[in-house]
Amino acid sequence: MANPTRSPKSISDWNLRNIWAYNIKIVSQNTLEFFGVSDSELPLPRVHDEVLTVKYSEAAQHDDAYLLLSTKALGYRGDSPLVDFTAELFRVLGYVGRAEGRFTRTRIDLPLRVREHEMVVNVDVCIVDDNNQIVLLAQDYKTDDEEEIGDVPEVRLIAGAIAAFGINNNLSIRTLSSRQDAPVEKVIAGITMRYEMPVFYKIPVTAGLVEAVSLGTFPQQETIVHTYTPRFGYERDFCDLNCRRVVLSCCEAFKKFL
Repeated sequence: MANPTRSPKSISDWNLRNIWAYNIKIVSQNTLEFFGVSDSELPLPRVHDEVLTVKYSEAAQHDDAYLLLSTKALGYRGDSPLVDFTAELFRVLGYVGRAEGRFTRTRIDLPLRVREHEMVVNVDVCIVDDNNQIVLLAQDYKTDDEEEIGDVPEVRLIAGAIAAFGINNNLSIRTLSSRQDAPVEKVIAGITMRYEMPVFYKIPVTAGLVEAVSLGTFPQQETIVHTYTPRFGYERDFCDLNCRRVVLSCCEAFKKFL
């Protein structure tokens, strides 16, 4: 009797201890350290004026403002409620489109080999370029109590970046003359979303780190993931126009890392 085919297990039960086990350290940076500019030098978002000035979708006349605020107005009902908002945000900001040569995929599973077992990373949103290279990952908070239940989105984000590097490299090898020509290191851009408030990440991934995760060994080289949390005032709501401008300015500055 044939053995039934088993689906790969998700790494959704990973926590920060799994990240530390592979010599990965998460370091917060200020605006200048992360973006290379001061708070006052953050770029103005290149979006339609209504995206910055209209509070609610009912008052919007332009499609960009209407669609973005409509997905925000859905609230947090249903499965992965921020996925639609995040994908729409990327479109409005010009992260994706024909001119950029990038498109969005949502709710996908990335294969990742861990301790010689095939697993998958559930990714909420990713951006892929015309060469089918994954250039950005985004994960959202499923509940307000994620830290307590162990499903921390930045852990899934880092695991996703490791998986993305492996996928990108395997694809590159197919188009290159030899394995030696494939990149040995790449910084993967990442974002976690709590409601509509993003936290930004630059995740360096090396071939050595991918191998260490695959074999379940501790790499001697430390991986430092840099993260940045925008500085808001009292309000942390996308309907607050000052807060929204900060969010969109940070997103505009982050675009250079794609």
